[in-house]
Amino acid sequence: MNTQVNLTESQYQHLLEALDEERSKFMNLLYFSVGGSILLLIPGIMVLTGRGGGFYVSIAGVLWLLCVVMAVVLLITGYQKKFGSNCPHSQLKNRNYTCERIHVATKSGAEGRPPYLLTDVMGNQFVCPIYMEFKYIRQGGSAIGVFFPSGGRYAVHDPSGDTY
Repeated sequence: MNTQVNLTESQYQHLLEALDEERSKFMNLLYFSVGGSILLLIPGIMVLTGRGGGFYVSIAGVLWLLCVVMAVVLLITGYQKKFGSNCPHSQLKNRNYTCERIHVATKSGAEGRPPYLLTDVMGNQFVCPIYMEFKYIRQGGSAIGVFFPSGGRYAVHDPSGDTY
């Protein structure tokens, strides 16, 4: 059975910074798609006014459509997940989470590319947002699982011991 533990202040700050970084990556992608759609609108205006034409303008029109669709999809699916009141970042800031010591069954993503995923012995999957913490978590060892009411699960390294 998993035991209740608390996050230390440094673990709390590292997890908060990692969730902030996820939010900033989302916003960068959103800004890129909105900026791309505005920038690629210029060739479309050139076609409508009769000043441009040809193959490159039609490619720009297709790229514009892709940027607009990507921006709409990001707004619909991701904004509430990253910035809503039930997002993990808000719940972490409001201290609305529970922590348990988990036994790590498997690790995936060890190639150095995110997402760094851990699976405990009960089959729950956890995201480890920080590579250095993921590196120190041993398969068969223990980690701290952070559970959010919205369903998000994150894992941080448990410095108290690598055995369960």
